[in-house]
Amino acid sequence: MALKEELMKFFEGEEDKRIVVLGIGSSIRSDDAVGLEIIRYLKNKGIKNILLIAADTNPESFTGPIRRFKPTHVLMVDATHMGLEPGTAELISIERIRGQWFSTHHLPLSELAAFIKETMNAKVALLGIQPKSISIGSDLTLELKKAVERVSKIIYESIIAK
Repeated sequence: MALKEELMKFFEGEEDKRIVVLGIGSSIRSDDAVGLEIIRYLKNKGIKNILLIAADTNPESFTGPIRRFKPTHVLMVDATHMGLEPGTAELISIERIRGQWFSTHHLPLSELAAFIKETMNAKVALLGIQPKSISIGSDLTLELKKAVERVSKIIYESIIAK
């Protein structure tokens, strides 16, 4: 199934959707900043009933604002080591996150996803994007710059689809 169809299926459900897009990453580690760049792109779109959070490397620090928003859906976006071509994006269910080490960060996203699902009763998934480099002090690679634009458009279209 194509990424857009997977995201549209993920966002199905509630009549009054309240969506959190949680961009995770380090702005000083090249492609690790992909989640943050996607948040910047989406902020210019003016989407209703959406909370966009650039969480840097501490997404657990934003559980309070997420809880107050009362989300129906939480989409975490992060550079994710999946052994794929750089820039490849894949929607990863909470069940697949558990027991896996996908993220480039210290806190397993499986714990954060489980916490959000159990305490906020929201659907949670990880949108992983394969990095090419996570070198300190360099910008996004060309492959990930292209992925930011492509994936951001897919997220936007999936959210606004009726």
